[in-house]
Amino acid sequence: MTLRGVDSSWEPTATQVATAKAHGIGAWLGYFKLGDDGLLNGWADATFDLVRAGGLETAAFCSTRADQATLKARAAALGIVLVSDVESSVNGGDGSYVDPALAVSAAGLYGGGPRGDGTVPRHLPHNHTRYVVSDYELCEDTIGRGSLSWPPNDARPAAGISVGWQYQGSTAMPWGETDLAVYDDTFFLPTPAPVFQEVPVFIAQGPTAQGDYLVFDNGLSVPIGASATVTAFAGSTLKVPVVPVDAEFIAGLKALLITGATGGLTATEDAELSAVSGKVEKDLA
Repeated sequence: MTLRGVDSSWEPTATQVATAKAHGIGAWLGYFKLGDDGLLNGWADATFDLVRAGGLETAAFCSTRADQATLKARAAALGIVLVSDVESSVNGGDGSYVDPALAVSAAGLYGGGPRGDGTVPRHLPHNHTRYVVSDYELCEDTIGRGSLSWPPNDARPAAGISVGWQYQGSTAMPWGETDLAVYDDTFFLPTPAPVFQEVPVFIAQGPTAQGDYLVFDNGLSVPIGASATVTAFAGSTLKVPVVPVDAEFIAGLKALLITGATGGLTATEDAELSAVSGKVEKDLA
């Protein structure tokens, strides 16, 4: 299911919200502005409440230049989600500062697609909370433009991550001049708090000179193959996030284990590994 959405840096009135809803719009997104953060304008909290009172979903675009903890707290107080606007006009475009900022704010990411500045494709493996791709480059005859939440045939985020496609920039509409987009209807649901479980910590010692690796087991056996040995830290446990599963970690861990094992992974071992989420530390003393 999808929703047609609009966004504006200016704050709509109740009449404009009602007009948008009457024309089939399901969401109107605004902005959080905090000091010299590169954004043009911001909305008052009351405006986000006004949009929801008018029957539309809402969310807030924000900047990585602002204090991320403050942004997160404000969004939580309003019960809305954040989307960090990563474009050159806000903070010089994509950079190493983006992921740490989003880790604090829990914001989703807005940026250009593969036909634009490439921000979104670069960040797809990072599994941010949600993604909005700004893709105006596809022509109006493109199938799905204005009805799909993601450009057809483009790489998508991992399953379960909600998305939106801003397919047209500032456009004069009956309710005012806004950007136009389509969102998953799940896009506006607050991100659930991570769920953790206590898991044993093991060291997998490979037969080669690759070093030792920490492996976090999900309660099943640690699948490393017959040619490596496993030693558990006595009485050790670690809190590991159960969701979202880090697909990049799993792929990397599989590659490490297969390299260090003579027989590779069995189907059962592969299934067990797919339930694991955590980190790998290389070359332990």
